Amino acid sequence: MRVAMGRVWIRSLCIATLSITSALFVVACEKKQKVVQQAPPEEQETSIASSPDATPAVLRGNASPTPKATPAPPQRHVAVSTKPPPAELWREVSGRRALDTAGKFVALGPRPAGSAALDAERRLLTSDLESSAWEVESDPFEAASPTGLIPAVNLIARFSADGARPVPRVPYSILIIAAYDTRAFSNIRFVGANDGASGPAILLELARVLSLNPRIAEKIELLLADASEPRQQFSPTDGVAGSRHYLERTDPKSLSRVLVLGGVGANGESLTVSPDTAADVWQEATLGCARVGQPTLLRKLDRYVWGDHVPFAELGISSLYLGNHEYLARYTADDRIENLSATTLEKVGQFATWLVAHWAQH
Repeated sequence: MRVAMGRVWIRSLCIATLSITSALFVVACEKKQKVVQQAPPEEQETSIASSPDATPAVLRGNASPTPKATPAPPQRHVAVSTKPPPAELWREVSGRRALDTAGKFVALGPRPAGSAALDAERRLLTSDLESSAWEVESDPFEAASPTGLIPAVNLIARFSADGARPVPRVPYSILIIAAYDTRAFSNIRFVGANDGASGPAILLELARVLSLNPRIAEKIELLLADASEPRQQFSPTDGVAGSRHYLERTDPKSLSRVLVLGGVGANGESLTVSPDTAADVWQEATLGCARVGQPTLLRKLDRYVWGDHVPFAELGISSLYLGNHEYLARYTADDRIENLSATTLEKVGQFATWLVAHWAQH
């Protein structure tokens, strides 16, 4: 009987020991789980990884790896003017500087679209614009013509008031255009001092002066249009190809005003505009002439004018095309640098600066 009682006692002791061990194991597990839940994320990951069956879900095929975010490229900045802008910005225009610039273009010789000489001018244009803190985009395209496709490149310049690069792409309401190619002739050496060089020269001078007021400059876009001159005769399929190409990649509704600088530097020649110029634009232009002390600078022609304003006018965009349309040496071998005038270029540049600044502020 004592033996039986001993066996019962031993069995009870084993059962009690087993119960206590089980209880201690449960408490330990709960404590460990609580510690893991309260631990920082990095410690939780360590605890989970140390578990025997903590095989990553990716390796078990239950999840896809989380892609790492690509860091944004560091934004660059270029120096822009921090001085108070001139009260009368238009007075900063230099006709002599514009004439010297036109002379550099003429020295390259004939510059039809697709030529090596025009490529050299393109480098000069880009360098000059960048020196005034404008960002320049090259936009190559092929221009249609009766003689076949012509390789061409538009240059588009934009300005950031804080010098950010790349310049933010925002809608622009003001566009200034100058065609920079010359007409191709087989029987004369045409260097295009007025029709080809004066417009881009004035545009570069405007770019320099406008950069003195960054808040105005950032509201303006510059277009140096290639393949503007026709191979045979201006028509919907021959000429002004650069402007048409620009419109193909631009929302026309983002433009409220367009200024086109044609041949504008001929000495003693009238500055003329097309008779179909919108009434409100003509009123603004005549006001500008008076404000810069040149009340008789502009006059309307009695005939239609074909130029880079046409594609914009066709879409109802208010535009003003400036040119010396009664210049007798136009499209002749006599269109040489000697026929340009620093005084004329300065008058045109002052008027154009006042006008675009007025547009930008109203």
